[in-house]
Amino acid sequence: MIRAGVRALATASATALPAYITDLPGLEIHANAVRAALPDNVELFYAAKANPQRAILETLGSLVDGIEVASGGELQHVRDVLPDARLAFGGPGKSADDLELAVKLGVERIHVESVHELRLLADATERQQAEANVLLRVNLPLRLDDGLGGPGLPERALAEDDVRRGPGARDEQRGPPVVLGQHDRLREP
Repeated sequence: MIRAGVRALATASATALPAYITDLPGLEIHANAVRAALPDNVELFYAAKANPQRAILETLGSLVDGIEVASGGELQHVRDVLPDARLAFGGPGKSADDLELAVKLGVERIHVESVHELRLLADATERQQAEANVLLRVNLPLRLDDGLGGPGLPERALAEDDVRRGPGARDEQRGPPVVLGQHDRLREP
């Protein structure tokens, strides 16, 4: 199928190349295989930053439990393409505007990477008289081959009042989320 698409583009005209070709039926088969391999109590979210093309989002939208976004622009794009999709907003360095948009668009889960983000989110929910489901990303004391702990709250931040109480009366903490993609570098301490 991919070869046929490449041949068709190559013979159509010289201006049609280079091209990015996606095997959407193959993607659907792969997503269904991943889904089938997971236990029923595990949710599968697609990270839009991998490829936010409309056709890919539309193909995966009904096959995953939701879409994870990592910026305000990505959030708006995914909401425009999949208006009813469950969304999780992750990634470090979210701005006040990003968090305002997330609250406004009803993002289901917001991964908070710092006490500063927690405070910004509290401000956004207070202004909009809204609720937010918060997932704290905490750096656990794991040693990685590169010596970096990655983004997230240091474990000691869990003792801070803002983190223990939650960002505001209208916010609910859930989690923590488990993200193991980067931890292939994990080694014994």
